[in-house]
Amino acid sequence: MSIELGAWSETWAIMEPVLSIHDEARYETALARADALIDDGALNPSHPLHDFLDVLGTLIHAYEEKNCAMPPVGGAQILRFLLEQHDLGPDRLPEVGERHEVAAILRGERALNASQIVRLAARFQVPADVFMDPPTRA
Repeated sequence: MSIELGAWSETWAIMEPVLSIHDEARYETALARADALIDDGALNPSHPLHDFLDVLGTLIHAYEEKNCAMPPVGGAQILRFLLEQHDLGPDRLPEVGERHEVAAILRGERALNASQIVRLAARFQVPADVFMDPPTRA
Protein backbone atom coordinates (compact mmCIF):
# COMPACT_ATOMS: atom_id res chain seq x y z
CA MET A 1 0.00 0.00 0.00
CA SER A 2 1.35 3.43 -0.86
CA ILE A 3 2.13 5.91 1.89
CA GLU A 4 -0.71 8.15 0.75
CA LEU A 5 -3.25 5.32 0.85
CA GLY A 6 -1.96 4.29 4.25
CA ALA A 7 -2.55 7.80 5.59
CA TRP A 8 -6.05 7.84 4.08
CA SER A 9 -6.78 4.45 5.63
CA GLU A 10 -5.73 5.69 9.05
CA THR A 11 -7.82 8.84 8.66
CA TRP A 12 -10.82 6.87 7.42
CA ALA A 13 -10.62 4.53 10.42
CA ILE A 14 -11.07 7.58 12.63
CA MET A 15 -13.71 9.35 10.52
CA GLU A 16 -15.79 6.42 9.27
CA PRO A 17 -17.93 5.98 12.42
CA VAL A 18 -19.00 9.61 12.10
CA LEU A 19 -19.27 9.92 8.33
CA SER A 20 -21.05 6.62 7.68
CA ILE A 21 -24.29 7.04 9.61
CA HIS A 22 -26.20 3.81 8.99
CA ASP A 23 -27.63 2.98 12.40
CA GLU A 24 -28.73 4.54 15.68
CA ALA A 25 -25.36 4.07 17.38
CA ARG A 26 -23.49 5.92 14.66
CA TYR A 27 -26.22 8.56 14.55
CA GLU A 28 -25.72 9.18 18.28
CA THR A 29 -21.94 9.31 17.77
CA ALA A 30 -22.35 11.86 14.98
CA LEU A 31 -24.67 13.98 17.13
CA ALA A 32 -22.17 13.92 19.99
CA ARG A 33 -19.36 14.98 17.65
CA ALA A 34 -21.50 17.77 16.18
CA ASP A 35 -22.37 19.00 19.68
CA ALA A 36 -18.69 18.97 20.64
CA LEU A 37 -17.79 20.93 17.51
CA ILE A 38 -20.52 23.48 18.23
CA ASP A 39 -19.32 23.80 21.82
CA ASP A 40 -15.81 24.40 20.44
CA GLY A 41 -17.06 27.27 18.27
CA ALA A 42 -17.22 25.52 14.89
CA LEU A 43 -20.36 27.46 13.95
CA ASN A 44 -18.02 30.38 13.35
CA PRO A 45 -16.95 30.33 9.67
CA SER A 46 -13.35 31.09 10.67
CA HIS A 47 -13.14 27.95 12.83
CA PRO A 48 -10.83 25.34 11.23
CA LEU A 49 -13.52 22.64 11.49
CA HIS A 50 -16.46 24.78 10.34
CA ASP A 51 -16.67 23.03 6.96
CA PHE A 52 -16.47 19.63 8.63
CA LEU A 53 -19.38 20.59 10.91
CA ASP A 54 -21.33 21.61 7.80
CA VAL A 55 -20.70 18.21 6.16
CA LEU A 56 -21.52 16.38 9.38
CA GLY A 57 -24.75 18.34 9.73
CA THR A 58 -25.73 17.39 6.19
CA LEU A 59 -25.11 13.70 6.92
CA ILE A 60 -27.06 13.87 10.18
CA HIS A 61 -29.95 15.58 8.39
CA ALA A 62 -29.97 12.91 5.67
CA TYR A 63 -30.12 10.15 8.31
CA GLU A 64 -32.95 11.93 10.14
CA GLU A 65 -34.95 12.44 6.94
CA LYS A 66 -34.74 8.74 6.22
CA ASN A 67 -35.07 7.29 9.74
CA CYS A 68 -36.67 9.83 12.07
CA ALA A 69 -39.98 10.69 10.44
CA MET A 70 -41.96 13.29 12.34
CA PRO A 71 -45.65 12.64 12.78
CA PRO A 72 -47.89 15.17 11.10
CA VAL A 73 -48.62 18.14 13.36
CA GLY A 74 -51.68 20.34 13.02
CA GLY A 75 -52.17 24.05 13.51
CA ALA A 76 -53.68 23.62 16.96
CA GLN A 77 -50.65 21.67 18.17
CA ILE A 78 -48.27 24.31 16.84
CA LEU A 79 -50.36 27.04 18.43
CA ARG A 80 -50.36 25.19 21.76
CA PHE A 81 -46.57 24.82 21.57
CA LEU A 82 -46.05 28.52 20.79
CA LEU A 83 -48.39 29.57 23.60
CA GLU A 84 -46.36 27.48 26.03
CA GLN A 85 -43.01 28.72 24.70
CA HIS A 86 -44.10 32.35 24.98
CA ASP A 87 -45.90 31.86 28.31
CA LEU A 88 -49.21 33.03 26.86
CA GLY A 89 -52.76 32.09 27.67
CA PRO A 90 -55.68 31.79 25.24
CA ASP A 91 -56.85 35.23 26.33
CA ARG A 92 -53.69 36.84 24.92
CA LEU A 93 -54.19 36.01 21.25
CA PRO A 94 -56.13 38.82 19.61
CA GLU A 95 -54.83 37.50 16.26
CA VAL A 96 -57.24 34.57 16.64
CA GLY A 97 -60.13 36.20 18.44
CA GLU A 98 -61.87 35.90 21.77
CA ARG A 99 -60.78 33.41 24.42
CA HIS A 100 -63.59 30.99 23.55
CA GLU A 101 -62.50 30.95 19.88
CA VAL A 102 -58.91 30.17 20.84
CA ALA A 103 -60.09 27.44 23.24
CA ALA A 104 -62.24 25.86 20.51
CA ILE A 105 -59.23 25.77 18.16
CA LEU A 106 -56.99 24.27 20.84
CA ARG A 107 -59.62 21.58 21.54
CA GLY A 108 -59.79 20.74 17.84
CA GLU A 109 -63.40 21.88 17.47
CA ARG A 110 -62.48 24.61 14.99
CA ALA A 111 -59.66 25.09 12.54
CA LEU A 112 -57.63 28.24 12.08
CA ASN A 113 -58.82 30.30 9.12
CA ALA A 114 -56.52 31.96 6.58
CA SER A 115 -56.55 35.42 8.16
CA GLN A 116 -55.82 34.00 11.63
CA ILE A 117 -52.92 32.00 10.18
CA VAL A 118 -51.43 35.07 8.52
CA ARG A 119 -51.68 37.12 11.71
CA LEU A 120 -50.22 34.33 13.88
CA ALA A 121 -47.33 33.82 11.46
CA ALA A 122 -46.52 37.53 11.68
CA ARG A 123 -46.75 37.60 15.46
CA PHE A 124 -44.58 34.54 16.06
CA GLN A 125 -42.31 35.19 13.05
CA VAL A 126 -42.78 31.72 11.57
CA PRO A 127 -43.88 30.59 8.11
CA ALA A 128 -47.66 30.55 7.75
CA ASP A 129 -47.66 26.93 6.59
CA VAL A 130 -46.68 25.70 10.07
CA PHE A 131 -50.27 26.44 11.10
CA MET A 132 -51.78 24.46 8.24
CA ASP A 133 -53.31 21.14 9.19
CA PRO A 134 -51.74 18.17 7.39
CA PRO A 135 -53.85 16.59 4.66
CA THR A 136 -56.06 13.74 5.78
CA ARG A 137 -56.01 10.40 4.01
CA ALA A 138 -59.20 9.33 2.34
